[in-house]
Amino acid sequence: MAADRRLSVKRLVLFVFLPLVLLIGAAVGVMTSGLMKTGEKSDEPAPPPKIDLTKLPGGYVDVPDLIINMRGPDGSARLLIMQVTMHLETQEARPLVQADLPKVQSALILFLRKQNPDALYTQASVEALRQQMEKLASDAIKPTKLLQLTIGRMQIR
Repeated sequence: MAADRRLSVKRLVLFVFLPLVLLIGAAVGVMTSGLMKTGEKSDEPAPPPKIDLTKLPGGYVDVPDLIINMRGPDGSARLLIMQVTMHLETQEARPLVQADLPKVQSALILFLRKQNPDALYTQASVEALRQQMEKLASDAIKPTKLLQLTIGRMQIR
């Protein structure tokens, strides 16, 4: 009778508990490995929607990419590539500003060459840089009113 009892306990462990532990372990493994999608959002944000800037009120002018050779404080060479958009007060001002784009580009490039590339890695320093660039661009396109200058893309290599 004791032998039968040990045999039934072994069968219970072998046929009930062992498969149950294996199933739970497999489920935990699948959930933590990411094979099964839970309700969580992915780490990558959705790409921003494309907006046709010419159909918005006011005028938008894209400044051609600014490519600037910069020197770090240690003398190392860095390359800054920046894409800038100007938001004008009216749509009618676009042709006037497009005629002045070389002047705007020149002013921005001369200003950016003097900047320290190592100081452009914080949000506060980039915002201060954007504000100074906005003032320079506004001075370059006077009497047209510049509402805002936006940095679309900035890469430092």
